[in-house]
Amino acid sequence: MIIPVLADSEFIDFTNIPDLNASVGINKNVIDLDKYYNGTDLFYKFKAGSKGLEGVDININDGEVDITSNIAGEFSIIFIADNDTDDKESNDVDLSIFGVSAGTITRSSDFSPAGSSVVMEVGEKKSFAASGENVSAEWYLDGLKLPETSGTFVFDAVIVGTNELQVTVNGVSNTWTILVEEKEVIEEVEVPVIVTSECGNGKRESGENCQSCPSDVQCSTGSICRNAICIKDESASNIILWVGLLGALILVFVGGVVFAKKKGYLDSFSLDFVKNIFTKKKKEEVLPEEVEEDLTGLKNYISENLKKGYKKEELVKAALGQGWKQEQIDKILNVKEELKPLENYLLENLKKGYKKEDLAKAALEQGWKQEEVNEVLSKI
Repeated sequence: MIIPVLADSEFIDFTNIPDLNASVGINKNVIDLDKYYNGTDLFYKFKAGSKGLEGVDININDGEVDITSNIAGEFSIIFIADNDTDDKESNDVDLSIFGVSAGTITRSSDFSPAGSSVVMEVGEKKSFAASGENVSAEWYLDGLKLPETSGTFVFDAVIVGTNELQVTVNGVSNTWTILVEEKEVIEEVEVPVIVTSECGNGKRESGENCQSCPSDVQCSTGSICRNAICIKDESASNIILWVGLLGALILVFVGGVVFAKKKGYLDSFSLDFVKNIFTKKKKEEVLPEEVEEDLTGLKNYISENLKKGYKKEELVKAALGQGWKQEQIDKILNVKEELKPLENYLLENLKKGYKKEDLAKAALEQGWKQEEVNEVLSKI
């Protein structure tokens, strides 16, 4: 800033100011101008002297002069006292600044992080810096000057919102827009556990019956297990009745034969056929009924959780992890061969964005049965 030279005043007394010395960086209270000027309601200003002030920052507060510089060298300054009516310039004061010049920043690439926008989460801390050695910087957060003067500032993201951080070094400024967001909480998706019965624990549980788990589900006395259901055993009483009748018939028959033989009615008649009556017939081998595997628990688990939005792959993995076999899972998920055309129709149109309800209605109109449509939909 160029300040015009004003005329001398007789109303402001002045004494020559000696040469000033300072060091690279911030220098407080280098000189008190009130000791060299005498007047009323004086306001102090300054301008560059014959040697210039480039790279030097001068701040005057109540006559006390603070000098900040990033570079070493020889400079000069002229102070001006003003009382709104008159003003008085000082002599051309030599200013010697000693030390190592601070790092020079002239490009935007000298600032980090690169770019003008930074996204952070609450609780996160990030360093913002101006490169170079012995950098003296001015930092501003949302327009307010910060006490930090080094080349690095650590921003602590405490509150959600947008902040503007600015740094100025050697007349070069860089601004970052910092967006602070809530910390994302990732909830782990918990795959439901398949609740299945355990055969052999002495408890009757869901899915068990007298056929699939006879050790836990036993029929009461007088009942037998037939097709997984306990029913009354009618055969026991019927056998006793038939055995009694058969025994009585045999006795009557044998008695009649013996009587006829004694009377000579059956002299030429052989009794060998009677032996055949008592010949024990070979008991026919009864093949045990094939026990159909009970997959009710697995079927209900997969069907219910597919409706809740879980992926088929997740449910298959969970089922395998809990002891189910792949072939058991395939029995539940695979569609019957005769329903393959319906499955292909539904899958192709679901990919096109059609809703399940609309496709189910269309399938019924094409002649498919409701239970067939439901079965295929439950497995895709």
